[in-house]
Amino acid sequence: MRDPLGSLPDGYKVVDFSMVHYFLINLNPIHKEITAAHPDYKTWLASMVKLGPAFTCLHEGHPIFCCGICHILPGVAEGWMLADISLPQHSRPFARRARAYYDRIGTDLGVRRLQFTVVARDVASIRFAEWLRFEHEGTLRAFAPNGENILMMARLYL
Repeated sequence: MRDPLGSLPDGYKVVDFSMVHYFLINLNPIHKEITAAHPDYKTWLASMVKLGPAFTCLHEGHPIFCCGICHILPGVAEGWMLADISLPQHSRPFARRARAYYDRIGTDLGVRRLQFTVVARDVASIRFAEWLRFEHEGTLRAFAPNGENILMMARLYL
């Protein structure tokens, strides 16, 4: 796997995603609530991982975030991410690297559109998505497994 975030400081490592990481990550409260409301989140996640690249960023062996890209139509992909509760304290080492990764992903994966959904009340995730140059396209009302509103965010690579 090409290291998507480039060289990271000591203690950080990017590896291919494994379902073991899902069981080790201490999800932030919003992700924990949404995944718990899904009738079979583990099976859904395993199916998403088969549709494109997926990786985990580890800090001293512990997953701090997992993410992947799923090809859903020719030229269109959907992203997913799971964040550890400790992620905010680790953002400095990888935030710029993540932005550089999303800047080149269109060419690297041959996509013209990358989209993902964010829980409408997850202000930190919305800000990060906007910083990654994703735009809010609309609100999917009562879309989450627990009935919450979800924002559709997208970035075009034309």
